[in-house]
Amino acid sequence: MGLCESKETEHRNSGRIDSLIKSSPSYNNLISQATNSQSSLPYKYATVIVQDNLKTIAEESIIQEDRQIQYKSTAPSPQASKDTKQVSQQVPLIIYNPARTWSLQTHAIKQGGMYEVSVGMECIEMYEEWELILNHDGPIVNQDKLVLRHLFTETLLVAEENLQGEYKVGSLITKTMKDQAIWQIEIGTDILQENTFVKLRHALSKLYLSRTNENGSMDNHRRIALTKFDPINSFWLIKTK
Repeated sequence: MGLCESKETEHRNSGRIDSLIKSSPSYNNLISQATNSQSSLPYKYATVIVQDNLKTIAEESIIQEDRQIQYKSTAPSPQASKDTKQVSQQVPLIIYNPARTWSLQTHAIKQGGMYEVSVGMECIEMYEEWELILNHDGPIVNQDKLVLRHLFTETLLVAEENLQGEYKVGSLITKTMKDQAIWQIEIGTDILQENTFVKLRHALSKLYLSRTNENGSMDNHRRIALTKFDPINSFWLIKTK
């Protein structure tokens, strides 16, 4: 793990990744190839995340199992102007691993009041999984110190509560993420106290990536949504605060 695929591999996959916002030096070549060759081709994506609402969880689970969603990429160039006053197609969000050998990149597209975020990686063939670690076995509470542990590489990210009650995620190695796209962890339960949810919030755009535990399970909510993650065939459903 941690080694990027060769440019040959990137070239083979470039026709399928025009929906991913890239910040790597090879992005311009990849996106131009994808745009020229297959920009009009719709892609199939399967729902892999649900909202913090029990009814929505059931509905999205059915969607995930029974059908795929047709989605055509509208990803703009990374040189497009950015509007920081509202979430738009010009707002790329990035999470780096501590060694900065790969990144998770999200791209928001507003559809019917919801935001659909495509998540990509520098290395197309890599499958990543992060696990949320608690300092006790009970439910998540706001006083917890939260740690994200990569299941394959054992890399650790720590999230500590600041004076504003927010959990900022930083590397245990570097102590902070160098990119401005710092993510914050928010935790809580729904009104019925049956559904604990964990959210990663972008500090600037206030976008949320969320993972809920289904049916009150105390296991599912400890994992943050990159289980055997497929960057080509997956996206997140999120909502703004």
